[in-house]
Amino acid sequence: FIALGHFVLSAATAQWYFAPVENGVKKLDGPVGTGFRWAFRYHLGTLAFGSFLVAVFETIRIIVEYLSRKAEKASDNKAVRAVTCILRCCACCMEKCVKYCTSQAYIFVAIFGHPLCTAAGKFFSFASANPARIAAVHGLGGVILFLGKLFIVGAATASSYAIMLNVEPWRAEIQTIYFPLLLVAVLSYFISTVFMQVYSSTMDTIIMCFIADEQMAKAGGGK
Repeated sequence: FIALGHFVLSAATAQWYFAPVENGVKKLDGPVGTGFRWAFRYHLGTLAFGSFLVAVFETIRIIVEYLSRKAEKASDNKAVRAVTCILRCCACCMEKCVKYCTSQAYIFVAIFGHPLCTAAGKFFSFASANPARIAAVHGLGGVILFLGKLFIVGAATASSYAIMLNVEPWRAEIQTIYFPLLLVAVLSYFISTVFMQVYSSTMDTIIMCFIADEQMAKAGGGK
């Protein structure tokens, strides 16, 4: 389901980017529905394979974590603790790398229709040819995501505080506002994380579409 969400979002964004313009308006015909249709008709095996790879590395990380904890309980040796710490870090890094690479590969599956391995190779080719652009987008995106989450949590908490102090029946019935405010802050953080993740995936897809469009234009003799 996570892979399907990544693909459909990337497919919808790619359709928007490459859509023909008529009278100053992009001509789109249900990009989200089209993304689902592409996923189930052409790329379900690709998404399942990517999910399988992620599951494998998640399982490896869990097993390494379990064995590391057992080894640390069985021995107080500092060398053992250092080795288990290194193994846990390596397993966690591999898991995160696979998750990142598959999520980026789904973008190229959506744009070009390639299978997963070919799409992953395409991503590495684009990333190695345009490291500064991709790093800048991710850096700027990280700042925007943080500010967006901060604004959403702050606005939700502040508005809830004002409502509980000034609006009936909450003003009369609520004895303490700290627990409700904490609950609002936690819920708004999770909701903002979901929405800003959509923004992040869309931003990644747009920069890849732009680079692909630029390279195809150059290959066709354009500037």
